[in-house]
Amino acid sequence: MPLPDGVATAAIDAMAPHVAVLDAAGDILWTNRSWRAFGAANASVSPDGDVGENYFEQCADTDEYGDAACEGLRALAAGDRETFELEYPCHSPERRRWFVLYASRFAVDGDRYLVTAHTDVTDRKTAELRLQRRIETAESVAAMLSHDLRNPLTVALGRIELAAEERDSADLDAALSALRRVEAMIADAVTFVRVGATALEREDVSLEAVAREAWTHVDTADATLSVAGDRTLAAHPGLLAHLFENLFRNAVEHVGPTVSVRVGLLDDDAGFFVADDGPGIPASRRDSLFDLGSAGADGRPSFGLPIVGAVVDAHGWSVSLVDARDGGARFEVRTAPETPDADASEE
Repeated sequence: MPLPDGVATAAIDAMAPHVAVLDAAGDILWTNRSWRAFGAANASVSPDGDVGENYFEQCADTDEYGDAACEGLRALAAGDRETFELEYPCHSPERRRWFVLYASRFAVDGDRYLVTAHTDVTDRKTAELRLQRRIETAESVAAMLSHDLRNPLTVALGRIELAAEERDSADLDAALSALRRVEAMIADAVTFVRVGATALEREDVSLEAVAREAWTHVDTADATLSVAGDRTLAAHPGLLAHLFENLFRNAVEHVGPTVSVRVGLLDDDAGFFVADDGPGIPASRRDSLFDLGSAGADGRPSFGLPIVGAVVDAHGWSVSLVDARDGGARFEVRTAPETPDADASEE
C-alpha cells in the first residue's frame, strides 16, 4: 500500500536529526523542522531554513571539520562515493556539543540529490571522554604503583635480604616476609587497575587454550588441571587469562598445593566453570567475594577475586559461586544472558 502524499515528508520533518536535501551543486532545497529549530536557537539559519543557500560554500574554509565535510559532500555529489560520515564538535558558549553528519546520495527522474542528517551525539561523546579520562588516570596510578612504589620496595628487599644472609634474625625474616607480601599486593593492584583501564577489544579465542596457558603462569606446585570441553569465546584474551590465573591461584591458596582444578562448560552452554575439590567457601564470605578489599584465603585483603569480578563486568558477563558436586568451590561464569524459564512465564 503506497503512502499518502506528504507522509514521507512529514515523517522526515518529525525526526530529531537535522535533515537537509541538496541538489548536486550543493544548493539547499529543503530542511526539516529540527534543522530550522536548531538554526533559530543558534542564530545560524536564515528565516526560510537556509533554503537557497549553498551548503558547500557554508562549510568550506571554516575549520578542519568544515573542510572535511565539504570535501566529503562534493565527492558524494560527484558520484565518487555512496555515503559520507563525519563526527565533529559544535560547541556553544553554554555547553560542549558533538554531532555526527550522515550523508548519502539518491536520484529521482535522472536528477541527483544529497540528503544530510546531523545527529546530536553529545551524551555518547561525553561518556567516551569521561571513560578516556578514567583510563588515563588508571594508567597513571598503575605506573605509580609499578615504578614509584616498586623501585624503593625493591631496594628495601635487597638490603634486608643481604642483612638476612649475614646474620640470622627473626625480625629480619618477618620484615622480608612482609615486604614480599607488599610486593605481591602491588602486582595484584596494578593488574586490577589495568583491567579497568583496558579497552575491551574482543577476539574469538579457545576457552581451553586460554585456560591451559593461564595455568602455566601460576605457581601451582603439585596441583592438577583438567579441562573438559572447549568452545570459542568472544573475549579479550589478556583479560580472560587474568580471570583464569586468579581463579587458579585462589584454588591453590585456598585449598592447598595438591588441589585438583577442573574447567568445563555449563550444561546450558551459556558459559563455563572453574571448580576445585577443596572444602568450599563459607556462606558468610560469599556475598563479598568479588568486592575490592575482600579477604583472601588467609583472611587478608586480596585482589584475586575482585580482579575476576572486574574482568566479568568488563565483558558484560556474570559470575557466581556454587558448591561443586564433590563439595569444593565452583565459580560459574555466564557469558550469555539468562533466558526466562518458559514454564515460569506461562504461569
